Amino acid sequence: MLKNQHGTIFLATLVALFMMTLTAGSVFSLTATDMFSINRLKKSIQAKHLAEAGLAKACASLKTSWASDTAYPSVNLGVGTYQATVKTISGRTLVTSTGTVDKVSRSVSAEVLRPVNSAMDYALASGSWLEYEFESSNSSGVVAGNMYSGAQMEFENNAGNPPTTVTGSVWATTYFELSPNLIITGTRTANYTSHVAFPTVDLGYFQAIAQANGQYYPGSKVFNSGQIPASPPGGVIYVAGSCVIYGTQTTAASLVVGGSLAIQKTGNTYPKVTITKTDVMPALVVMGDTTYQSSGNGGAYLTVRGFMYSGQNFTFKPNHSNFTLVGQLVARGNIEIDPEASSAANVVYWAQNPAGISASSSQFGVESYNT
Repeated sequence: MLKNQHGTIFLATLVALFMMTLTAGSVFSLTATDMFSINRLKKSIQAKHLAEAGLAKACASLKTSWASDTAYPSVNLGVGTYQATVKTISGRTLVTSTGTVDKVSRSVSAEVLRPVNSAMDYALASGSWLEYEFESSNSSGVVAGNMYSGAQMEFENNAGNPPTTVTGSVWATTYFELSPNLIITGTRTANYTSHVAFPTVDLGYFQAIAQANGQYYPGSKVFNSGQIPASPPGGVIYVAGSCVIYGTQTTAASLVVGGSLAIQKTGNTYPKVTITKTDVMPALVVMGDTTYQSSGNGGAYLTVRGFMYSGQNFTFKPNHSNFTLVGQLVARGNIEIDPEASSAANVVYWAQNPAGISASSSQFGVESYNT
């Protein structure tokens, strides 16, 4: 009986030891698996944080220097690295950033909106090159405001003239040609990549006002000295074709031209044109080229208060003439302010939001975020 009891106890002890060993092995196996999973989860979380850091860095770069397609260099940060890329397909831009910690990677992405500046934020804005030059003697130029060029921007000035002065900053999408006789008080940015949107013109809006008030000309029109009314009913003069202006004109009307506009000398009659706007309407809207030309010491000038728009080029190349603008000049083509001897061009920025002119701008933004 006693031997049987001893045998039973021994057997029970063996079973208990086996179960304890089995349990200990299982616990060890589970603990090792859990530790591996926990460690991998930790690295995954760290990798995600790195990816988010890379995404934030890429978005900050795009705000100041837009790129439609690019790959930023890999960056070491803390326990790992991150790398961001930018890809634009069908007008939609996706920024993707991947963080990596010890071969564990996580990616995050965001669809972003390109920042758009408005050409109407500048005193002078051209869709192509911009010249603001005074190479002949006894000439001068001053711009109080910022300037933008959709190509190169050129400043040449005769050494004997007063310094050309820009009280503001200048941006060019390509390069600058600078004169030693030049003062720019703000920043100078070449190879500017941010998009600048040019305004659109609602010609129907102006045409309707002019037709309703008997100020609509269906073809081309020549205005001789004194023929532009000083204060016409409705406040809009609309010429559907091209227009030529001679002599002395003073008006508070908005002059809208569907073709090109030439302001020029005829015989001994010098162009002396003043357009003054104090309401919400633009001063001058020309869908084609705008050209001012005069020669000889006859006191010629173009003086404008308000918003000026040229759908193609704006050219001011006379001699013995002055151009004065308080407002803005926006040209989708070139701006060529390059007068000859004894001339001046002075521009003072005055922010405008004229009726019949639509300007678009937007800030950098995140459209969607994906982890």
